Amino acid sequence: ALHEIGKLCRSRVTVPAIGVTGSVGKTTTREMIAYALSAEKKVYKTQKNYNSSVGLPITMSLMSNDYDIAVLELGMNVPGELGTISEIAQLKMAVLTNVGVAHIEFYGSQEAICHEKYTISKGFGKEGLLIVNGDDELLYKFRESTGYPYVLYGTKEYCDYRAEDIHMENGHYAFMFVHNEMRVPVVLSVLGQHNVLNATAALAAAHLNGVDVTLAAKSLYTFTGFQNRLQIMDVKDYKVIDDTYNAS
Repeated sequence: ALHEIGKLCRSRVTVPAIGVTGSVGKTTTREMIAYALSAEKKVYKTQKNYNSSVGLPITMSLMSNDYDIAVLELGMNVPGELGTISEIAQLKMAVLTNVGVAHIEFYGSQEAICHEKYTISKGFGKEGLLIVNGDDELLYKFRESTGYPYVLYGTKEYCDYRAEDIHMENGHYAFMFVHNEMRVPVVLSVLGQHNVLNATAALAAAHLNGVDVTLAAKSLYTFTGFQNRLQIMDVKDYKVIDDTYNAS
């Protein structure tokens, strides 16, 4: 019943959507994409972690035509779930962050998980574009498995969108975002070198949707983390790092 409601709600909304999936990093990447796009667009995004068979239809029921673009988080626990909710979401692009071992008890192997991740393409119509982490060996290996076009992001020289010269600046991760002849310096406010990859995905998505990357990078700098995921708080004389979310 929820799926039928989700389909009905989505049919009433013409906003183009970017899907985000992966074993880890979905929510942070979703937030970073939304921040990057918001430099020039009004963005709707999944609330909390409403990314499942139950959560995705609720997300659809809250979306309206008041936005320019949507960033939708899509998760999976059991085989078939991701493809099903992707069809409800109706995507124009999809970001694949990585393939880990989350829920491997239902899939048997990481390769099986990888193939399941690529079922996010069921949310595409005649056209769709995959934005794939080229540093992830399995995602790279099966990048052509769907038949849809793709671009790669990461640190490898073959990636279409790359993070180069990764270094620290006053305690912040910084890097050069590179695409063809474009080079944009980026500084992050969030902890963790893994967020360099998430930021690269976000800036790639922004560029592919016509947003000025320099403005997107400035907007991304204002992102300081999301709900119990490496959030920094000043408490009296201490810096407290809150990483209490039950990821994976």
